[in-house]
Amino acid sequence: MSKKFHLKLVTINNSILSDKKNYMFMGKWCEVGIKNKSKIKYQILKNPWLDLNKKEKNYKIVFNQYLKMKKFLTKFLNKIHKTNFSEKYWDQIFGHWLINFISLYQEKKLLIEKIKPNTISYYDFIDLKDNNSVPFNSSQAHIFFQDDYWNGYLFSILISKLKPNIKYKKKIGLIEIKNNNRNKKIFPTIIEIAKSTVCKILSKLSNKKEKFIISSYLGTLNEIKLQLKTNQTIKFNRNLYFENHAKVNKNFRKLKKANIKINSKDLLLAELIVKFLPKSYLENYTIYKSFVNNKTNWPNNPKVIFTSNSHFTNDPFKIWLAEKREKKIKFIVGQHGNGYLFPKYSTPYDRDIFSCDKFLFWGKKKFNNKKIQNNFNLINLNKKITRKNKSNILMVQNFPNKYQNKLISTEHCLSDIYQNIDLQKKFISNLQRDIKSKIKIRLGSYLEKFPNGILQYEREQWDNGGKLDIESRNLSIKKSLINANFVVVNSIISTVFLECLSSNIPCFVISLFNKKMFSKNCYKDFLYLKKVGIIHNDPKSFASLINKNYYKIDYWWNSKQVQEAIRRFNLNYNFSDKSPINSLSSKLN
Repeated sequence: MSKKFHLKLVTINNSILSDKKNYMFMGKWCEVGIKNKSKIKYQILKNPWLDLNKKEKNYKIVFNQYLKMKKFLTKFLNKIHKTNFSEKYWDQIFGHWLINFISLYQEKKLLIEKIKPNTISYYDFIDLKDNNSVPFNSSQAHIFFQDDYWNGYLFSILISKLKPNIKYKKKIGLIEIKNNNRNKKIFPTIIEIAKSTVCKILSKLSNKKEKFIISSYLGTLNEIKLQLKTNQTIKFNRNLYFENHAKVNKNFRKLKKANIKINSKDLLLAELIVKFLPKSYLENYTIYKSFVNNKTNWPNNPKVIFTSNSHFTNDPFKIWLAEKREKKIKFIVGQHGNGYLFPKYSTPYDRDIFSCDKFLFWGKKKFNNKKIQNNFNLINLNKKITRKNKSNILMVQNFPNKYQNKLISTEHCLSDIYQNIDLQKKFISNLQRDIKSKIKIRLGSYLEKFPNGILQYEREQWDNGGKLDIESRNLSIKKSLINANFVVVNSIISTVFLECLSSNIPCFVISLFNKKMFSKNCYKDFLYLKKVGIIHNDPKSFASLINKNYYKIDYWWNSKQVQEAIRRFNLNYNFSDKSPINSLSSKLN
């Protein structure tokens, strides 16, 4: 009889596992942070997102579940808070969190369904206290989504419900999760203090009928210019932060008490949503609402509201915004980064467009959706970069999260990122020796955001006996680009790619490439970049191009054919406006 497996749901960073057991890992994330990985015996369950057809099918399931749970959660929160707000109101508060949570849930559910109980001896049930597992706001939820203990707890609950016959051998304590950065002292510079003080003073200036602008992505000075042009006021609105550490109220989180009918197939998901819902939507909702009404200087009836990113995780703003949208005030969203509309699907970005009244796209590409309006790249305004040293080949990484809380058709997950890294390594190995020595790898992960071992894991993928120059993403990207002869990015949705194109810095994409990744309306635009040699999925032909042109890369890049391709692409996806402030102001209506 074959030995049964010890099922590992997650592993904690810096773990040491027994070399006498046979392990079954729920996912690639279990490899991260194991000190003695080379000495243990393990298998990894095949991730469902490796099958692109299944991934696309489940994107549709996730989005449909989001729509269903949006209705359910609206009824639930209205009952708990004794209100009668619309779906639009509540979705403005919980929508971004909800679609990310459902994406995590769906992957875990599919993995658990693949487990054969007779092959498993036991698993470690990870248990957390309610006050440790329930985030106090959307920002902490974002951190929890990448936390090992939190994901292990969600896995444990799901297995106990979906595969109750699988035994667990022990519970791993009652783990206290701490945000490692919350207590870290950060000492601002004199310039930062002065800037913060000025912005704080300017934020207090109020115009009752203003067009409200916050986190536009224009930068401080240009946002003040936009305020002056749009509202005839020198002003700068700041995100406000508020924390209250009230305990979890279990009575609030009982579905039976709310008495809401729900399909039995959706019951488990609904229960988990209510269990893990941030406190700022439940226990602390009235406190947040009071803070917004009494401690902010934001207008009661703005003409319109415009932001590029405050609506994702800033709960005071989201609650204020929800109340304004209930009054039918128009909400305009500016594009948040590269990757909107051209992927065939994207859970976070598709939901972002779905939930606003008007969406300002970074280019002139035409789309059938009437709420999508043409604009310019907000980030690259007045940020033209001129290379100086041209001393290296900068390979900028876009590395996936440890736990997949988004489904994007063009992007890798942790289980298949090795395919992309293999492409890059084959490209490097086919370069001439003198050119190969110029390679610098800029990592995509960073410790400060998610201290879960993923940064070290990414670094290990490039470990080559110290032969490769590796750079942290904590270094300013501008400083890195200044020293680059040319740039290579490993993701089609890389914002660095657009930064380079705006500054006419030679930049290439090396990535898997197939028609299924793109929306029908956009595929030919990217195929054209591939035909002229900007996008590559063949490492040998890419290396051949670089070997031939490395010392005259600017000559190749500025050739008529390549520049025409860049001109067309920039027009469609990365437009630069000659009168950006006037142009954007005219669209805020």
